[in-house]
Amino acid sequence: MTELKIRNLDPEVVKGLKAQAKRKGVSVEQELRRIVTRAIAPDRTALIEDLRRLRAMTPPEARKVDSVAILRRLRSR
Repeated sequence: MTELKIRNLDPEVVKGLKAQAKRKGVSVEQELRRIVTRAIAPDRTALIEDLRRLRAMTPPEARKVDSVAILRRLRSR
């Protein structure tokens, strides 16, 4: 994994991060990884909008296909 160094953090920010990590029972490093990961995760609203856009591109006859039945049939082979 890659390392990242953050300089010149306000001491109050560091104090808050330490307190937050302690409340959650994790290390500061682990809490920072969680925060950074969530910060770049796709927005749920954007994902829903993408799914709606993709569904609109799907022909109506394709929406009637029972994918569950297809998967069951493939698994039973």
